[in-house]
Amino acid sequence: HIMAVKAGSESHNQRLQNLNYVREDLSYLNSSFVLASIADTRKQIETRYQESTGQKMQAKQTPIREGVLLIDEKHNADDLKRVAKQLEERFGIQTIQAYAHKDEGHRNKETGEWKPNYHAHMVFDWTEKNTGKSLKLKREDLAEVQTIVAETLGLERGQASTTVSYT
Repeated sequence: HIMAVKAGSESHNQRLQNLNYVREDLSYLNSSFVLASIADTRKQIETRYQESTGQKMQAKQTPIREGVLLIDEKHNADDLKRVAKQLEERFGIQTIQAYAHKDEGHRNKETGEWKPNYHAHMVFDWTEKNTGKSLKLKREDLAEVQTIVAETLGLERGQASTTVSYT
């Protein structure tokens, strides 16, 4: 799923807030890379956009997006860097932050057994580098993004959706 980045994304991803579904004793297993903050990236995009078009970016624009992907217990930030490289080479999508989370999950109510939710967050600059205008990806492109992620991480490709489209 790729959506506009949420206001609390960085604090969640960097574990700056306490969450009842996070086991802090497992947080050492998490890994990440951060190239830039969301706020700094947004300012740079807005500047590029204004210089390119002569007008301010509309408030409703979503130039920074976040994708959440399922991973295995073996994946880490280095694997996410490989995904980021593939996405940038193919679509021009620059990953500014990525986090592999291995400390989230829940306990089975009957057995008390911990069920981890291994996943990663990737935060993207979703703009053309010269203009600051949003990248326009078609449904087929987004399906290819999913394929690239699965192939790069050695995961099984999920079922293709017929109802969701992002641009």
